Amino acid sequence: MKTKRAKMEVTSLDVEARTFEVVASSEAVDSYGEVVKQDWNLDRYLANPVVFFGHDSHGFPIGRASDVSVKDGVLSAKVTLVSEKANPQAEQVLQLMSEGALSGVSVGFRPGKRTVEKVKGKSVTVLSQNELFELSVVGIPANPDGRAKDHDQHGAGATENRMQNITKALGLKSGASEEDVEKTFESIADEILGATGAKSLSAVAGAVEVLKASLEANREKAAKLDALEAQIKLDREKAAKSALESTLDEAVKSGRVTPAKRAEYADKAAKFGHEWLTALVAELPIHGGTEATAKSIGADTDTAAIEAELKAALVRAGVTEDDYRAAKAAGHV
Repeated sequence: MKTKRAKMEVTSLDVEARTFEVVASSEAVDSYGEVVKQDWNLDRYLANPVVFFGHDSHGFPIGRASDVSVKDGVLSAKVTLVSEKANPQAEQVLQLMSEGALSGVSVGFRPGKRTVEKVKGKSVTVLSQNELFELSVVGIPANPDGRAKDHDQHGAGATENRMQNITKALGLKSGASEEDVEKTFESIADEILGATGAKSLSAVAGAVEVLKASLEANREKAAKLDALEAQIKLDREKAAKSALESTLDEAVKSGRVTPAKRAEYADKAAKFGHEWLTALVAELPIHGGTEATAKSIGADTDTAAIEAELKAALVRAGVTEDDYRAAKAAGHV
């Protein structure tokens, strides 16, 4: 939560009624070098319009605010101090105000949107759509030129410390000039706008949300595509395995592959592929159920199987039998 200050007029002080009216905030450049737009979100504050001294929100309130609204471009309110019995500090504040020793008010709020605009030729951070948390009576109000030092929760050196923090965050050396800070900030702002495609810093948050939604949508699409590719791969593997099984089943039924050899050929087919198996089965002799039938084929079954595997390997490698014989005769194989 940050605090901004504006001068409080005390001409309306009513000591008996313990009331006074204030201008709590305006669009003058404040002591942080920022402008607070008077487009306040007051819902939260109006539900509990407390007034503290020096932003001591952990202590007891010194009063309540009423008639809180934006009038003529400034945030106005009427403050009623609690009794001395309820909070002795409220009586001290009333006495100091009546003697003219206290006349400042400050607002505590959560910033909404941040933009950078040119004010009198200088880049200034503009805070808008801010949510009001509390009002406080303070000892030192800000002047219109924004040179007043803070007296509240930030300490007397708040502006200086804040500049040091900004300088460090931007990666600049200690003691960097305001001009260097401004140029660096503008450069970073340009990079942010370029990366998000936003037209202004106030639109960056929305652009980021759009990018996040788009990224999430693309992730979902990618996940669906991955799942689809995995299913297609699985279906192809199932289809290939089914084709191998079918070919082997037919080979067993036709008598070209014995049941004892089926598992061996299945393992090899899984390695070399269906084309190899088809070529192998086509070359294998038909085995009958009797020795007489086997003899009638006129070939040793094991030798025939070896020759069939060789021919299948040649088919898979795209080598003709003639080329193989020539290479063998030359001693290449």
